[in-house]
Formats: sequence, structure tokens, C-alpha cells
Amino acid sequence: MTAMRLLLLGKSGRLGRSLLASRSQQRSLDPRSVCLYAPDRQACDLAQTPTAPTADSPLQQTLATFKPTHIINAAAYTAVDRAETEPALAHTLNCAVPNCLAHYAAASGAYLIHYSTDYVFDGSGTDAWPETAHCAVDQALSVYGRTKAAGDQTLLNSPAVVLILRSGWLFGHTGPDFVKTVLRLAHQAPPLKIVNDQWGTPTPTQWLAHLTWEALSAHWQGRPWPARLYHCSARGETTWYDYACWILDCAHQGGWPLQHRAGDIIGIGSDAAGRLAQRPRNARLDCRRLDALNLVTPNLQRPDWRQAVAACVQDLNGDLID
Repeated sequence: MTAMRLLLLGKSGRLGRSLLASRSQQRSLDPRSVCLYAPDRQACDLAQTPTAPTADSPLQQTLATFKPTHIINAAAYTAVDRAETEPALAHTLNCAVPNCLAHYAAASGAYLIHYSTDYVFDGSGTDAWPETAHCAVDQALSVYGRTKAAGDQTLLNSPAVVLILRSGWLFGHTGPDFVKTVLRLAHQAPPLKIVNDQWGTPTPTQWLAHLTWEALSAHWQGRPWPARLYHCSARGETTWYDYACWILDCAHQGGWPLQHRAGDIIGIGSDAAGRLAQRPRNARLDCRRLDALNLVTPNLQRPDWRQAVAACVQDLNGDLID
């Protein structure tokens, strides 16, 4: 068997860093059988990707030169509020890039793994969203959600062999996220005001990274996952407000020197948050399709969100890392 030629895009992002950090822990995919290329922005500027693939774009040149057999696209425009003022760039990264990758994968037979978000839904109702839920581009509430939905549709309509892992409320040991934001704000004197009417599930990037390596390994070994789209979140559900309270409870149990406790947090409605982009109030994801795969390895089973957050706060050990 020839070596896998794996192209990883977005290595410096929150999920990209978790993918690189967890690669050595992947037992079912021998690192010696993988030729990994993870270019940075200087080597492959994805912002220069045109809507219609052209041979002279940095991404096309990277694909033509490296000739990957497998691709993990962890690159995306994820600054939800800033996307409202930079819609063209958000479209480039969230739709044009997947379109370019889909064309390459369809022509070459490469296997493409891509990530989606709960923001593609309009947030209505209280039931968790299944993979079969209608997901129109104009249904999403924000530029970020609409561009990600457009990217999803491009891939799902492509003849390429594609796997989309849809998740949300990601946090991890590296990079900025809600856990570290709350811990930083808890060092300051003003009271914390956190939205209490948006529901979802905090999900660790480390787990999603392990899941990605397992899916990649399964395809490499000739046992690909049967569906093209999986919802992937931790177990349980919460609001941003209760999530913040749990973070501070965990930090105080760990001896963090914070100015605030959970009882000091003020819950506010979405309309009072003053955010530029609208967020879905119901971001729950139905993960029964993933559960049906029966992935029994401990680091692949869906974690309880509370336990995962507690472990993350403990691992930070009082340090607010970037």
C-alpha cells in the first residue's frame, strides 16, 4: 500500500492545533504510512481562492504540487461578528475553499473531511437538529452561518467522496474560546453578563480531533463511515449562562484566584447582548447517527460536556493561555 498523502488546512486554528497534537495518539493509523503537509498562510493563502477554481490560485497550486490522497479542511472564517462586515472574505474561506477542494477530490479520488457548524440552522424550536433537517442557505441567521451552509451544500452536492463533521461550541487547551474568555473576565472587577436563552453543547476539540483521525483511518483501511454527514457534539445541553457558571465553579474548586464566583454572573437575553451577528437560540445537535457507529474506544465516545470542561479547566492549572 502506498503512503497516504494528507493535506491539513487550518493548522493554526483551534481545531487544527488539536488535530496536530492528537495525531501521535492515533493508534489505528501508523504515522509512518502518512506523508503530512500542513501549510501555513504564507505557503498557501486561502484568502486568495476564487469562487471558480483557477490553476494559479495558491490553493490550486498546493493541490497540484502535493497531490494529496486525503484532505482535512480545518480552515474556516469563524469570527462570527466580524463576518458581518467582511462577507466576501467569509464566503471565500467558507464556500470557495470547499468548492475548490470538492473539484480536486472529485477529479483525483481524494478523500475530503470538512467541518460544519450548528450556526447553519435558524435556531427555532427546542428539539435537537438531526442531519436530515432542512438546511437552506437563507435559513441561517448570520453571514457566518450562511457561508458555512453554502459550503456544506457545495460538498454534499459534489460527486467527491466527502465526510462532513458538524459540531459547535468548541473549546480546547489551545487558542481562544469561551472557557478562557470567561476565566479572563472573572479576573476583572465588572460583573459578567452572559446570554441565558441560547442552548447548545460545549464540545472539546480534542475529542473531535480523535474522531477525525478515526474516520480517516477507517477510510484508509477500506471501512468508510456509511454517511456523508455526522453531527458531533458532547453529551448533554446547557445555556451560555450555565456554561459560564460551571466554568467558574470548576475554577474555584481548582483554587483559581478569581474576582468573581458563579453567583456573580448576570443572565441576559440575546437581544440585550448587543452582538453584531444573530446567534441560533437552539443549537442542539442530534448525534444518534454518530452513536450508531458504536465507537467503543474511550477517547472516541461522546464525552459529558461538564466533565470535559472540568478537565480543561484543571489542565489549564490557573494559566490563561492564548
